[in-house]
Amino acid sequence: MRRRLNSRAFDPFDEWLESQGLYRKQVARDGSCLFRAVAEQVFMTQTEHIKVRALCLEYMMLHKDDFQPFLEIPLDHHVFKLQDVREWGGHTEIIAMSHLFQ
Repeated sequence: MRRRLNSRAFDPFDEWLESQGLYRKQVARDGSCLFRAVAEQVFMTQTEHIKVRALCLEYMMLHKDDFQPFLEIPLDHHVFKLQDVREWGGHTEIIAMSHLFQ
């Protein structure tokens, strides 16, 4: 049986996923989408996205020297901005979470 995502027709990627017994998981398109996606994989629920964001930011602050060279603003300011759930995570946060959650 086909799964319909938001009552829209499947695109070719969805068709291929279905042929593999898989489907595309929906994630809200907001500033927390990266953290929601990681929460889904680590904690099996997107509702833990705030916890994932906090853990990520804490990890970055504990490893300032690893992240500051990749930022154009001070890490403290970057982390402060990212405490707002409307702020999008990016490459540095992906790196931090890859180390944090292995």
